[in-house]
Amino acid sequence: MTSTERDRTASQVLADGFTLDLRDRPTRADLGLDEGQSRAVTNLDGEKQFDAEVTFDDGTQLSTPANVLFAEAYGGERPTLVELLRHDVTEAELQAALDLAVSRFGARPDDIAGVMAKVTSRREVLFKRTIRTELPGPDKLALLVVSDDNGQQLTWQIQLGE
Repeated sequence: MTSTERDRTASQVLADGFTLDLRDRPTRADLGLDEGQSRAVTNLDGEKQFDAEVTFDDGTQLSTPANVLFAEAYGGERPTLVELLRHDVTEAELQAALDLAVSRFGARPDDIAGVMAKVTSRREVLFKRTIRTELPGPDKLALLVVSDDNGQQLTWQIQLGE
C-alpha cells in the first residue's frame, strides 16, 4: 500500500472520528483492512487524536480519544481484533480510564489496585498491566496500560466474538 493509499484509507475510516457498533459486525472496510491484509494500522497525519466511539452488544458505549486504530483479521476474512491506542496520557486521564473500566465495564477493583502507585512512583523503567473487563455478549474488552520513560499510553483492546 502506498502512502497515498494509506492516507486515503485513514481519511475514509477516521473522517468524522471512528464509530464502531458491534451490534452489527464490522466489515474489513469499516476497519481499514484491505483484501488479503491481516493487519492494518490507521492514524491521522502525525498521529493526531481522533474521537472513537464503540457500542457493544448490550448497548454499553466506550467513548475515548485515540491516536491509532489497529485492526486484525486472522484466520479468515472476519475482523478479530480492534485496538484504540492513545499516547501521552496524563495521570488524571489514566485514573479516569481505570475508573471507567471498573464502573462501566465490570473490571475488578483488585485488578486496578496499585496501577496508579506504580505509574506515579516511576521506580520501574517499564510497567505494563492488562485489565480485563466483564462485558455481556460475545466481545471481550481489556485495557492495557503502559508506562515508561516516555510517559503513559492506554490501549482499549476489543476482541471480536462471533
